Amino acid sequence: MDPLLDTLAAHRRRIRAARAAASAARGAFYASLVLGALLAVTRIAGIDVPAAVAWGGITAAALAVAARAAGRSFTVRDCAIHLDRLLGLEERLSTAVESTGPMREAQAADARAALARAAFPSRRMPREAKLLAGSLLLVAALLVLRTPASAGGTDDPALVAVTSEVAERLLAVAPDQVEFREVAALLKQGRTAEAAEKLQALRELYDAKRLQEGGGGAEAQARRDAAPRSGSRDTGLRKRSAGCMVAPDWQIEQWRKTHGPDSAA
Repeated sequence: MDPLLDTLAAHRRRIRAARAAASAARGAFYASLVLGALLAVTRIAGIDVPAAVAWGGITAAALAVAARAAGRSFTVRDCAIHLDRLLGLEERLSTAVESTGPMREAQAADARAALARAAFPSRRMPREAKLLAGSLLLVAALLVLRTPASAGGTDDPALVAVTSEVAERLLAVAPDQVEFREVAALLKQGRTAEAAEKLQALRELYDAKRLQEGGGGAEAQARRDAAPRSGSRDTGLRKRSAGCMVAPDWQIEQWRKTHGPDSAA
């Protein structure tokens, strides 16, 4: 193969790789900015985002942009024109590549010699690549930052202890009951609001069963009026945790009265 074309093909691969890397850095930077803003919103809203999802999104964005840049057409002739302009070779390379006459070998030799003598400028990193480290540190900080308890998070040690205790009691009283296992799983995940809502629904269901059976109507109504409404978000995190502590006691009692004293063993 022509030595000049071999040399230009090597430069072409190097230029395409550099362009793909620069595009990947830009894509990762802008993706990290968008993700950082979304993480800030989710932390305020009390939504937990797994770290794998966050880093996976940044990586996917960088790879997609790099693949798009690498897939653009960049022929050997395009590389010769690019190097002519970059190194000031006065179209020696592009003329030698396009030439087909008897002077082609002489032009190719002159182009190779000019390319060998040329001094390549230092490679400059894109501005986004220089800022990428800071944006990634911001994303890492937001992932480490725990959701505040006022937004429904689990950073309150007292709430963590209460929910863990309630989850263990629910599993101990009826390990085969699907509803109890679901509530216990929600409590272990720190999703106290959802767990309290499920307990509220179970309470109303068992109260309705007792009313249909004709027993305990006044007692069920008094308990329903006295118990805190755990589905209300504006009562605060402490009240939600208190609601979670009260619910399993009457739930266990209802279960034993409905299914017998030995059914929960």
